Amino acid sequence: MATTITSLETMRDYIIKMLGGPVINVELDNTQLDQIIFDAVADFNRYNYSEGSHKDYLVITLSAGQDEYSLSGQSVQDVCDLQLSLGVDGINTLFSPTHELLYQDWVVKGNYPGGGGGPGMMMADYDISMMYLEEIKRHFSKEYTCYFRSGSETLKITPTPKTSLTGAVFVYKKETAANLYNNQLVKRLCVARAKKLWGEILSKYSAQLPGGGTYNGEAIYQRGATEETEVMIRIQQESPPIDFQVG
Repeated sequence: MATTITSLETMRDYIIKMLGGPVINVELDNTQLDQIIFDAVADFNRYNYSEGSHKDYLVITLSAGQDEYSLSGQSVQDVCDLQLSLGVDGINTLFSPTHELLYQDWVVKGNYPGGGGGPGMMMADYDISMMYLEEIKRHFSKEYTCYFRSGSETLKITPTPKTSLTGAVFVYKKETAANLYNNQLVKRLCVARAKKLWGEILSKYSAQLPGGGTYNGEAIYQRGATEETEVMIRIQQESPPIDFQVG
């Protein structure tokens, strides 16, 4: 009876069964299987942005004079955007561009799209207002670029902030291993890589099967390598295009 894989232990059992155990003795140690599973999950996280990771955000405070920030322990795969509060602005802030431009129409008269103040603001007027605010932001606010260094799990900000700022970092977070154990591609990748390793081990010595047969380590290795390549292609094909640009 097929079982749902819920832990590292049951994932190991699944791999051994797919390689022929317990009918034949699969000579792989638990530490080897654990490493295979860890690497397979890490590759799925990296190459599949639909199921291997998910969009999320982290609130971040940047300090004046500091350009690097640790994201260690946050399971971050990549950073897709950085949005900072670059000044006091808003429709309820006196004398701000947003307030001066929109307060009378939006708050006093209710002339916004879908509002109840008469016929409502025309969409052309709304679009022009939004474009104007974007131009104000582009000309008078400070723009920052962020780079995520996956090896050290640090976020680098350029240029170095001269004042303290608060905002949000929009990221791709890695899906947890436990949530990927039952993914068919992850399971196939684990079995293929275990087959490769087992075949490599068998090719170093002659192993006897019950009844007098022998293992063909080279053939097992080659089948595993072929299956691994096929699965990795599938993983990347099923991932949607990366839809972000850091800036």
